[in-house]
Amino acid sequence: THDVTAMGYVSVSTATSSAVVAALNATGLRILKERKDGWTTQLGFTRLPGHGYPLVKLATGAITSLVPVVFVLGIITLAMQVPVGVPTLLAVAGVIWLCMTILYGFGVLVGFWFGEAAGGLTILLAQLGLPVLGGVFWAVSSFPGWLRAVADVLPVYHVTSIAHDVEAGLVPARGDVLIVAGYLAAVVVGLVFAVRHPRRTGLPDGFPEPKAKAEKKDSDAGQ
Repeated sequence: THDVTAMGYVSVSTATSSAVVAALNATGLRILKERKDGWTTQLGFTRLPGHGYPLVKLATGAITSLVPVVFVLGIITLAMQVPVGVPTLLAVAGVIWLCMTILYGFGVLVGFWFGEAAGGLTILLAQLGLPVLGGVFWAVSSFPGWLRAVADVLPVYHVTSIAHDVEAGLVPARGDVLIVAGYLAAVVVGLVFAVRHPRRTGLPDGFPEPKAKAEKKDSDAGQ
């Protein structure tokens, strides 16, 4: 049980849910659209290194997910006069934002590995399902047993739990931290694999290849 006020609980839950939507929109949906428009193929004629495109998308996801966290927490805290100190508020915002690395990293992977239809559906289900099944707005203890088991394996549930612990001035539960760290490690491994094996990402020409490198390959092939 977290010793927080009702509005404090709502502010953290709303910020988390908003960040999830923003992170997935800025990465997965955007990449899928750019692939459809042929933008990723055009990048092959620039000097952007192969890892540059995913790094840009990760940075975009980080910035985009930070905005709703700061905005929602700030507005609700000020408007509803939630009794939370500035250091605690900043700590909560930082926890949510850092944990969103899992979501915008996941969004990048979906954008690279899935087709437009499957990718769009996956992002939509994640945006709706993670906050709902993850118990962002209500106690998971009220769920049926099988649904509690589902919530317990979702990252958003543990991110929200960590944020509520920080808001209440408690040390986050080790289990929550380990599960979030496990998801983060899995996303990092997935991104590294995608960068090193571009032909398996589903992109038409793999990750964007610098023009100079492509010309060198053609020259070597001609010889």
